[in-house]
Amino acid sequence: MERGNLDTLYMKALQLHKATSSIQLQAERLKGAKRYKETTLRETLAFLEDFKTFSETNTFSEIELSKMLGNNCLEVGSFLFSAGAPCKDWMEWCSLAGSFFYLGQDLSYAMQLLAISRMIPSDNEMSSVLGGANLKSYREQAIQYIIFRPTNSQPPSLFPAHPLDDYYQAMIQSLESSDEAGITHAINQIVEFWLNETSYGKFEPGVFPAFEPEINSTVSAFVMQGINLDIRSTKVRNFLRAALEPGS
Repeated sequence: MERGNLDTLYMKALQLHKATSSIQLQAERLKGAKRYKETTLRETLAFLEDFKTFSETNTFSEIELSKMLGNNCLEVGSFLFSAGAPCKDWMEWCSLAGSFFYLGQDLSYAMQLLAISRMIPSDNEMSSVLGGANLKSYREQAIQYIIFRPTNSQPPSLFPAHPLDDYYQAMIQSLESSDEAGITHAINQIVEFWLNETSYGKFEPGVFPAFEPEINSTVSAFVMQGINLDIRSTKVRNFLRAALEPGS
């Protein structure tokens, strides 16, 4: 990892933060988010301002610093998503977070955040690294395959080891047979799993991202690839707003 890349992205984060206070928030995507605007922006700016000190003390490695900055950017992007910011604004922060996690060598998280922000690179070094990375779980490999399928991604080499993995396996099987109804069914099952595991719908300060990254990155990839997803359930569509809203 080159230190110059980290410094360049850090300066971009500072520039973005200066413009964030003037973003016009619309209807909240998650209830109660807007009232945390000043607190969220103040705390994330404090970290950005302290970052130079963190980096100069050599207390943290560059990989650790990259992940810290990634989390900081993701917190801002998650808040903006929740509070009703236009898609381009929260996605810009999400994309920046993905780039930081890429530098921090968390390649699975990086590809998910970049897919959600519609910023998956093509035909460059980052795309080659993310698309060819040897990820450590079946579900990560399945998501990688779906995201990078148009650029010669390889199917998962591991086997399902969790009930969620089974849904992703069914999704891939439907994808390979061009069964869009089967893909949609698998997506609904995954979202139902998460809805039973979480209390989605209300903003929780300090808890981010507000959108579940695995299934939202997968659905974002399908949207970018032009696959027709006939998702009719309102609660499922709300859970997938980060993926579906810009393509709706």
